[in-house]
Amino acid sequence: MSDLTDILDFLAKGTPWAFVIILIAIIIYFLINPGKVEKWSSLISKIFSFTSKKIEKHYISKDIEYKINSFGKDINDECEELVPYPTEVKFIKPSSFKKESVEHFEDKLIIFLKDRHNQDENFIKAALLSTEQTLIPNSRHYIEPMIMRSIDLQYVKNLIISKNRNKLNSYIDNVFAPELENSTIIESNIQVLERLSEQGIFTRILLQELKDFGMIFYPKSVSNSIVNESKDFFSVLRELAHKKHHEDVRLNFIGENIKIGFVLIGIPRKVYRKEGIDTSPYIQRILKYEEDGIKTLYLLGWSSKIDPTKKVSQEIDLMPDRFEKISESLYNVKLDNNKKIEAICVRYRVLVNTS
Repeated sequence: MSDLTDILDFLAKGTPWAFVIILIAIIIYFLINPGKVEKWSSLISKIFSFTSKKIEKHYISKDIEYKINSFGKDINDECEELVPYPTEVKFIKPSSFKKESVEHFEDKLIIFLKDRHNQDENFIKAALLSTEQTLIPNSRHYIEPMIMRSIDLQYVKNLIISKNRNKLNSYIDNVFAPELENSTIIESNIQVLERLSEQGIFTRILLQELKDFGMIFYPKSVSNSIVNESKDFFSVLRELAHKKHHEDVRLNFIGENIKIGFVLIGIPRKVYRKEGIDTSPYIQRILKYEEDGIKTLYLLGWSSKIDPTKKVSQEIDLMPDRFEKISESLYNVKLDNNKKIEAICVRYRVLVNTS
């Protein structure tokens, strides 16, 4: 038999010692035909190299998907349907004529991604593309564009901090910082969004309200009045984000569609009395909000004010024909000194103004 394949075929039909005989035969074959060694080793190398790269790309794409989708799930746990469908990542073959793109397939987004041979760039590009398509997708077109772009940038930053922190420096250096340097508006917006993120209300209030706001109009066309209302609402949150202790700021917004009021439980002398917790100042504010036409009410409390906030909430719950509790969440917020404390956010629908 002059060829290795004939030898292997013959021995494969033999005894249990076939494997040993095959191994010996291969060694003898290569000793007799030294010129064949390079040819076969090159072929085997190519097979393993191709398989290895394919497996590596599959692993990388699945790792990107997992981190993006698990963060989306975390966000949806805070506020339902902010990220309504998952992302799938597929690398484009170098020989393919297909361009880098995103496509919607039923209940998921598929990103066709060029392999940049740099895992920081691969992840960041996929995260940006996913966010632009899956974060409040039906509402984002009704939001002022610079605000929406700022939200996307901050969302991806939060995602990276939470799920893939070793990519943070690359994201800041190559995407985040350059965008801020090129736009003072985005820079100013980001200062607000970073504060809202630290306070735990980036998702619980801002994204929640913007999602609901956009869904009022979807799928109608966008108008200047709609976009301007989203901008005016953001201005109120700007004041809230930068509020200092004991500083008075505007705590409500009554627009054409967004009608929202905040109740901050945070001044001890208003809350604690010898006879117990005094909720009357806050209940009075809430009833005034109802009278003014507020549709959505938020109770916010921090640290030692959590119990008083719950007490106020319990009293509101005694008026089920007027106020409907939508959500209540406990979470951690970061103070200016980086110390973390517990906080609470309770959301109500004011029934008389939303029926």
